[in-house]
Amino acid sequence: MKQAIDKWTVAASAVLVLGVLLACKKKDEPAPAASAPVAAPAVSIAPLPTTTAAPTAAAVAVDAGVVAPPVLGDVKRFPDKEKAASGAVKVTIDNAPVFDEPDDKAPSVATLSKDIFVERIATLGTDFVLVSFPSGVGKLSPGWIDAKSVGAQVTTVTHAVVAAQTATAAVASAKPAGAPSSTAVVAAPKTTTTTTAPAAVTAPPAATTAKPRPQMMSAPKH
Repeated sequence: MKQAIDKWTVAASAVLVLGVLLACKKKDEPAPAASAPVAAPAVSIAPLPTTTAAPTAAAVAVDAGVVAPPVLGDVKRFPDKEKAASGAVKVTIDNAPVFDEPDDKAPSVATLSKDIFVERIATLGTDFVLVSFPSGVGKLSPGWIDAKSVGAQVTTVTHAVVAAQTATAAVASAKPAGAPSSTAVVAAPKTTTTTTAPAAVTAPPAATTAKPRPQMMSAPKH
């Protein structure tokens, strides 16, 4: 009986010592660290600029007329070739053209009807005569006319009679000499750039789950 009690005592002591050793070992082990949250990287979308193209020119000057008509009264003179002339003459043909220069290929500034009186100013050879013709009521303008379009001098017609004629020339351009040509200025549109930046997209932080700490084994009580 005594031997049986001794064996049980030895076994219980061994179990107790083993339990104490296990408890000490578990106590010395550090508790597992909680998992740190890992933030998801921020996702951003690069903005796409929107640009409206525009001409590079700052301004464009546009002439108001495609072909500028000849200017009434802006005649070319040839002092070294002209010969002074005077006296009134009558136009002998209908729609006789008047030019700013002694050239029948140039555009005419007016046309004269038959029987209108004009005053001679100068002659250039035998082909052209520079005359002063009625371009309006009480208004006289200079111009070159073909010498074949007028007759001989009429001594009874004075300067006052020529200016007072009710019949006047059909003027091709009413623009007076020295008037500036009109131009229109068109400004270039400005270049417009529009940039839209979307907000950054950030993922929510990951949830933290702490592992349960293992319980310490208790030694059996006697």
